[in-house]
Amino acid sequence: AGDELQGVISGIMEMADGIAITKADGDNIRASKQARTEYANAAHLFPPSPSGWLPQVSTCSSMKQEGLQEIWDQITQYQQHTQTNGYFLAKRKSQNMQWMQESISLYLEDHFYQHAGVSEELASLDQALQEGAITGLGAARRLISRFEAYKNRWRASGLYCSCLIA
Repeated sequence: AGDELQGVISGIMEMADGIAITKADGDNIRASKQARTEYANAAHLFPPSPSGWLPQVSTCSSMKQEGLQEIWDQITQYQQHTQTNGYFLAKRKSQNMQWMQESISLYLEDHFYQHAGVSEELASLDQALQEGAITGLGAARRLISRFEAYKNRWRASGLYCSCLIA
């Protein structure tokens, strides 16, 4: 369990721009301060992030309203840092491309699986796959072929229209 926890902590530290240890009040004060020290020490072991920002580690208590302003200040400092060095805009452009691709994939997948012919044949292909009567690639080709035939019939009829995601 210890190695797994170290792996999780390592992954978090590599991705995090900041860490807020919450519930730093009551019986948790000592443990939260210790955790803050451990995370802050661990942050120095990792290479600099692409943004050039060193993750900050803070403690806070919403019950006592402590540490919240410090966390907000760190967020605004990070934003200023990444806007100044151009990372913020570059990351946003990359995210926009990713969001576009995900939106297209979800739209196409949704239309594919909602197609009556695909959903009908999917059940029988599932059984054929389980029995080894068809390969995964063969099943996919049949479903795509059925979907494409449907699209082509609608196009030929003149009733086909494409939709845009707003």
